[in-house]
This record gives sequence, C-alpha cells and structure tokens, in this order.
Amino acid sequence: MNKSVRYCKFCNKIGASGYSLNAGYTFSCFDCKSKLDYLKGIQVIDRTIVAVGLVNGDLVIPEGVEEIFMNSFNDTAIKSVIIPSSLKEIPFYCFENCTNLKKVVIKGNPKIHGAAFQKCDNLKEVVLSSAFKIIDNFLFQNFKSLERITIPEGVEEIGCYAFKDCVNLKEIII
Repeated sequence: MNKSVRYCKFCNKIGASGYSLNAGYTFSCFDCKSKLDYLKGIQVIDRTIVAVGLVNGDLVIPEGVEEIFMNSFNDTAIKSVIIPSSLKEIPFYCFENCTNLKKVVIKGNPKIHGAAFQKCDNLKEVVLSSAFKIIDNFLFQNFKSLERITIPEGVEEIGCYAFKDCVNLKEIII
C-alpha cells in the first residue's frame, strides 16, 4: 500500500526512519510523536521513500527540513534538487544512483557525507551557496559528467582529490 511521506514540522525531519505508521494509516514522528503533514510529490512504499510524480523530475526539499535519512532518494528519477539552507547534512547514499540528476543547488552549509551523490552519472552542474565552507576530500570524485561548479567566495578549504577524475569539468565559477 502506498501512502504519502510525511514531514514533521515540529522536529523538522523527513525520511524512512523519521516516522511510524499507526493504525488507521496515520503517521507520527519517532522523535516527537506529533502527527505529521504531507510532503507533496514523494511516496512511501514499504517504508522506503521513492520520488514519484515530481513536476519535471525537480525536487525542492522544503525550507525548515533539518534532516533526511540515508538512501532517502537513491535510485529515483529526479532531474534536479534544491537543498534548503536548514538542512544540516546530506547523508551517505542519499542521492546515490540518481542517473537522471543533472543539477544540484545547495543553499546552506550542510555536511555532505561521502557517496551522497555516488553514481549520479549525468550530474552536470553543482551550485554551492555563499554559506558553504568546506569541500571535503573526494567529494566530487568520479563525477565524469560534471561540467560546471560554482564555488562561493566563502569556501575556506578544498580537500584533496575533491574533483579527481572529473574529466568533463570545463567551468569553475568562483
């Protein structure tokens, strides 16, 4: 049975581990036990989040969301994603194998864990916000389709091999 994923506006969490299915198919947050609101455009099948019915494959994670869970959007058909400034981290494998993903806009300064965007073979553009401070080691390694990245003035550190094997990287905007 498919049910819409919910978003907890009280503790600002979304993801397969962030809610429980109650009798009557209502949802409540694991952390604060409050009733959860719909998050349009995302479906849950067997407690796994899959992005379906997104307009043009574009995903905008709502401002106020602070946490998403590992594997939340992996193997989905999203074409672009906008990460809000409220998000604290992008976990391991969150967008892994999103082969249609072409553009990522990160509005805040989240910790991006290794392999968050692993096997996003068609990712061409990444835009980092002015709040972004550190590009970790190997962060964009093997992004063979990456053509353009915007690195804001506030970046203080670019880790070793951050762009290793980005063979099509043509433009770095600073």
